[in-house]
Amino acid sequence: MTLTVNLRDVTWEVTDRMEEFWQHVCQNAWEPYTFAIMDRLLTPKSRFVDVGAWIGPTALYAAKKCSTVIGYECDPVALMDLKDNISLNPDCQHHIRVRECALGTSNGLLQLHSRNLGDSETSIFAQHERAQQLLTCPHIITVGMRDCAEEFAQEGY
Repeated sequence: MTLTVNLRDVTWEVTDRMEEFWQHVCQNAWEPYTFAIMDRLLTPKSRFVDVGAWIGPTALYAAKKCSTVIGYECDPVALMDLKDNISLNPDCQHHIRVRECALGTSNGLLQLHSRNLGDSETSIFAQHERAQQLLTCPHIITVGMRDCAEEFAQEGY
């Protein structure tokens, strides 16, 4: 099943797997300043880089506003949702390229930690602090990492 996301007169389709999150997006309750700055800066000729593209909220929004979006995502669950959400938007597919890797200071492998894969908090940190509680991340995954400077040079940035 799919949902229609409408934010600031921009509309796109997504899977219903994160319905509550997408409702927050539609209410402009998730990262409102991020979308405001995108509205201010993106033009049809812009190129947008989304490091940690997650399930695609900013990548899909940007794809409606600019020529090229490169989304970097290394969490395998988030990556699956990102690809599914992009596939639901044929008008965005030719604007978005997904890179299945983390970015860092070198090429190689990187160990990441997560409380729940796909939840947007996959991180190099084994613990997260939320509401003054220290939360342990039991899931450990190894992902490919690309040198950020090399990657961006290859893309012409």
